[in-house]
Amino acid sequence: MKNAAPIPGWDIRNGIVPALAVGAVSAVLALAAVLSQPTVYEAGMRILQTGGYSADEAQALAGAPEVSAAAASLPAVSGYNLAPEDFLRGSAVEQPLEGSILRLTVRDADRGLAEARVLAWAQAVCGALVEKASAPETGCRDSGGVTSEQTENFLIWKILAAAMLGTAIACGGWFLQARWNAKENAVMAKKEMVKGMDAAAQTLIRKFKSGKARVGVIGLGYVGLPLVDVFGHAGYTVVGIDVDPRKVDALQKGKSYIEDIPSSHVASLVRKKALKATTDFSQVGTLDALSICVPTPLRKTGDPDLSFIVNVTEEIVKYLHPGMVIVLESTTYPGTTREILQPKIEARGLKVGKDIFLAFSPERVDPSRKDWTTINTPKVIGGITPECLEVALAYYGRAIRTLVPVSSADAAEMSKLLENTFRAVNIGLVNEVAIMCDRLGLDVWEVIGAAGTKPFGYMKFTPGPGLGGHCIPIDPLYLSWKLKAFNYNARFIELASEINTGMPRYVVEKVQDTLNKNRKAINGSRILVLGVAYKPNVSDLRESPALDVIGLLRKKGAVVDYHDPFVPEIRHESLRLKCVPDLEGAVQQADCVVITTNHDVYQWPKILEKARLIVDTRNALGSEGKRSPKVVRL
Repeated sequence: MKNAAPIPGWDIRNGIVPALAVGAVSAVLALAAVLSQPTVYEAGMRILQTGGYSADEAQALAGAPEVSAAAASLPAVSGYNLAPEDFLRGSAVEQPLEGSILRLTVRDADRGLAEARVLAWAQAVCGALVEKASAPETGCRDSGGVTSEQTENFLIWKILAAAMLGTAIACGGWFLQARWNAKENAVMAKKEMVKGMDAAAQTLIRKFKSGKARVGVIGLGYVGLPLVDVFGHAGYTVVGIDVDPRKVDALQKGKSYIEDIPSSHVASLVRKKALKATTDFSQVGTLDALSICVPTPLRKTGDPDLSFIVNVTEEIVKYLHPGMVIVLESTTYPGTTREILQPKIEARGLKVGKDIFLAFSPERVDPSRKDWTTINTPKVIGGITPECLEVALAYYGRAIRTLVPVSSADAAEMSKLLENTFRAVNIGLVNEVAIMCDRLGLDVWEVIGAAGTKPFGYMKFTPGPGLGGHCIPIDPLYLSWKLKAFNYNARFIELASEINTGMPRYVVEKVQDTLNKNRKAINGSRILVLGVAYKPNVSDLRESPALDVIGLLRKKGAVVDYHDPFVPEIRHESLRLKCVPDLEGAVQQADCVVITTNHDVYQWPKILEKARLIVDTRNALGSEGKRSPKVVRL
């Protein structure tokens, strides 16, 4: 039977790989059961009876309880502590071989015990025969002594039976999968159209549900590559497109360049031919769906830089065809999908909502996070039309566990900006609280800890040297910029941005004051910056405040080194630095150590012991830092 394409979930429950796995486990368990059985030995002895008892009478006497009781008490088996009722376990008396010769046999896993038991039994039988015989010439003797041998347990046949059992289970799972998928696909093919929905949308939705769709992701960075991973493992064939040939080459070799995605995941997709990475945008013409995950930075003037979105849109419209869905994931201001992508697509003669389906779904990637990842973080989706929304939901529904549909692409775009504005404003608040506590002579970390004990109405945020990452420092300014077109000033956003962008300068002032109190000028002092990534345990340098701290320190004449186990070198604008190889030596040589990112790998007690002065902007040293006179905390 031809194996039909798997429906969502079935390939996990009853797919060929799990079927083979169950079969292999069954075979291994059966084999283990066979091999765990002990080897059986059979000991035998022939006895000769003459005189008043026939062979049949001697045979009956051999199985009598009193004989087994007598045999169990003989010295030959006394060390085994066998009860009389257990003595004859696994034993047999064979019919006469010739004349009055009997053969006694015992089977046991212990060769010595088998031999001892049969000898003791023969002695007991002979004694009973002599004692009960009426003829004086009655006698009993062995004919050849005790013999023993290993019995045939059909091991080879049992192993073959175990293998056949495993194979049968695996084939059964495969057969059921094929039958089930064929049935489900037939049902979907015959399913009536949703009332009011265009046939093109229905066809595309069925393609996603059947797993036959070929999808693409443009931009293979911190957002795009995790999306490729979940799409590929959901059963789609994925084409990853990026202008960076180094990323494409790495993926084609099965290697990941992002901490959150193991290389084993990428290698698995490449091996199964579920992933193809390329720089060729013409591949868009072969796709049923496309997700755009390109950067949306700010210009030097603070205005949104949408050039990446514009350039990608202009490139892909050359290859678009009817029956596709396009989803923008790049964070941007409300209206971008409708105002930029839709007109360029429709200028090619493709009607959005009928020929092409267009939607926006904001990324929610938090690098290095293990509890919430791309697959289980709820995903907001808004379409240009209701049909666009339905198609986009079917597209992502195969790979993402929870989808959150909203009424429009604009609403989805705004939801992303609200999320990040919320964080930016609250971080700005707590950064200003840190400055206020410094003026008041209070410990801001103690204040935050105390406030954080309230079980309701409060959410804990912590201060730091500034904002970093691809979202929080940038996204709120997209909203602020957009609102200026409506003659509205987003005051919370502007104020929070002013405070947050001023934190690197505040940190440098702390360093300068700390050196000054120790009779050192910042000009000429050796400063070691610990951690330059924007958050702990990642290599992401985007918008990292540590870069501003380093730049400001150098402007004041400081000799600045840095150490970050995740960032071997910095190449940012005119800044070119390499990570110091000897952390301990650099800490000892530095006039001041500035902690800007609290990576888990750092041994803070050891750093505290070796350093002369420390400015701790993350409270990495905790209570030890609070007690130490050489530590200044934010």
